[in-house]
Amino acid sequence: MVDLSTIIAILGASSSAAVVMSAIFVLIQLRQNARLLRATLNQSVATFSLNVLERITDESFPRRRARMYVVLQKFRETDWKDAFESPEDLEVRNFAYLYELLGQMAHSKIVDLEIVLDALQYIVVRDWQVFEPHARYIAKQYGLDVNTYANFEWLAKEARLHMAHRGEEQKAGAYDAITHVERSGSGAGRSR
Repeated sequence: MVDLSTIIAILGASSSAAVVMSAIFVLIQLRQNARLLRATLNQSVATFSLNVLERITDESFPRRRARMYVVLQKFRETDWKDAFESPEDLEVRNFAYLYELLGQMAHSKIVDLEIVLDALQYIVVRDWQVFEPHARYIAKQYGLDVNTYANFEWLAKEARLHMAHRGEEQKAGAYDAITHVERSGSGAGRSR
């Protein structure tokens, strides 16, 4: 006959093995879930980035951008007389706020900074140059010591660095060998 202590030992060992196997299964499941969440997050960021960029490439964007240039030129010529919180001021701020939000989202990694910078290129730099005096004017009117469009400014600085980096890559010939057509005879120009 089997001793009761042997049965208890076997059951205890089986129980311990079941707990260990369950823990291993949970760890495997957690790793798989983490990979799935990362892939979903990356897909969401890419989709959101593209949706934001669609808004920038919408036909209203260049009209609103041109309007900002005209209004800010008028404000400079009149030394901002009657500009504060006028309909034109609010219209310009609304347009600039698009860059502010893009900068905030890129800073927070909600949208991909590289995609945003590749899409905007020089326009964010130029638009910040045009808008910056107005940003200072707005802060002064509200009695603030901070730039209320700091993310717009950051985005413009990042764009300037991005363009400089791309320029250096181009000067160094980093793109010379990139083509979709195989060149005969030499190894240069392979498709990537």
